[in-house]
Amino acid sequence: MAAEVFVTGHLNPDTDSICSALAFAAYQQAIGQPAKAVRAGSISPETQWILDRFKVEAPPLIRDLRTQIQDLKLDTPRPLTPYMPLRKAWEAMRQTKVKSIPVVDQHQKLIGIVSLGDLAEFDIAAETVHTIQMPAENLVEMLYAKVSGTLPKTFQANYFWYNEQDIIPAKSNVFVDKITQELVGQAVASRAACIVLCAGNDADLTNLPPKEIADMADKVGMPILVTAMRPYYAIRYAQQAVPIKVFMKSEKLMVFSATDFVDDVRESMLSTRFRSYPVVDSDNRVLGTISRFHLLQSGRKKVMLVDHNERSQAVRGIEQAEILAIIDHHRLGDVQTYAQVYFRCEPVGCTSTIIAGMFFERNLVPDPPIAGLMLSAILSDTQLFKSPTCTSKDVQMAEKLAVLADVNLKSHGHELFRASSNLYDKTPKEMFFLDFKEFFLGDYKIGVSQINCLDGAELADKTAAIPKLMDDLVEAQRFDLLLFMETDILKEGTQLYYSGRLRRELAQAFNLDPEDIKAVKSFFLPGVMSRKKQVIPALGNHLR
Repeated sequence: MAAEVFVTGHLNPDTDSICSALAFAAYQQAIGQPAKAVRAGSISPETQWILDRFKVEAPPLIRDLRTQIQDLKLDTPRPLTPYMPLRKAWEAMRQTKVKSIPVVDQHQKLIGIVSLGDLAEFDIAAETVHTIQMPAENLVEMLYAKVSGTLPKTFQANYFWYNEQDIIPAKSNVFVDKITQELVGQAVASRAACIVLCAGNDADLTNLPPKEIADMADKVGMPILVTAMRPYYAIRYAQQAVPIKVFMKSEKLMVFSATDFVDDVRESMLSTRFRSYPVVDSDNRVLGTISRFHLLQSGRKKVMLVDHNERSQAVRGIEQAEILAIIDHHRLGDVQTYAQVYFRCEPVGCTSTIIAGMFFERNLVPDPPIAGLMLSAILSDTQLFKSPTCTSKDVQMAEKLAVLADVNLKSHGHELFRASSNLYDKTPKEMFFLDFKEFFLGDYKIGVSQINCLDGAELADKTAAIPKLMDDLVEAQRFDLLLFMETDILKEGTQLYYSGRLRRELAQAFNLDPEDIKAVKSFFLPGVMSRKKQVIPALGNHLR
């Protein structure tokens, strides 16, 4: 199965970023490629209105593209239970070829871990086994024994090979190769736990019918176990009936979450020398185990970028992802790739215009909801075709998409912008970051935010707080210049708020006298509607 490919727009996504991600993912699926639209930030009111209008779910949020444990193919040995016999645990490790296995409770939640070294160390130090309580069923299981009499819940792991001259210790499990009345009497008198008859190929077993053993067990009130093993192997296996709960590690475990990043896991592994480590989900349920081998085999997440190609605008971890394609309509940025990449950048008003063209070039017809998303993105990014970035191709694609989406182009555009102007429930900070992008022009760090409105006067209470907010951001994040564009669709211009040390360069970019803007925090730029075509290029010409 092919690896999942994420399609994402930029941080603080606008309508084009979200709609293009959904549309390009749909395009990839239409040509038989696996793709999933995701988003790198919150949904704006305008975009949410569009998603609701066409009944499309918002893409899931992704904050980081670095490889996580959940992206790896983990070892998945069946977890052990705390009362499993030592030997069964060893057999599980041999079969799965792993050196350690998690131990879980009845809810599959991690309670410990057992390694091959733990098993060997405990088995070698078998002289301490007699002090341990174990489930009686463990002994029966290990000896493949048949039971006569009533079996208690637990036995003490105290094994005793009986000779006629010996005194049987209390609470011991007495191992014999034949049963006599004298033996049974001594076992009862010594309050032994049980008698284990190691029959092997001994003829005594054939001379002692099972019913006689059962009657004897019932008579004396002591269970008798009969095994076909010879004495040496019976005692050896009995020692390995001890539950792993006795020696499993349950404190100071190094455990990783499925959402942990491989970079962080690698650092933790370097500080320890365990062979493998448990991986759990958010409820502490075991998902598998991870070792250093998995880190060597870890691959990069696959991603396609739409509506941006600058690292500062990309989701965190983009430098560790494998970029397969970039579809954009902005200037060329600084995103780097490790291999060949499909790159399509056109000087049009909207990324969705390019994607719609890709559908039609292959004679593919986008579904009505996808057509509606692309149409809305074009209307939003071209500001109802009034932006200087708008081209005839944008208009042509919008008209075709309106037919496919079954909407009236003009009325849909006005409804969209009424929805986008509904910023009353947003704080000034939320409004500022609805559509915010960072740029690096030469050695300068620039930040530009933009909102569209139908009447700037209605937002006066919120925009009054913008200058102080921008001053604080300039100081905290060391911007050389920070801009806030309040673009009025009806007035066809932008009230430009600014902060930072590049006041003179800003004035020169728009042919203003620096002294004219020295005492104000904003000024109106008639005809300026586009960040990408009118603001960034103008600044770039004066910041080289």
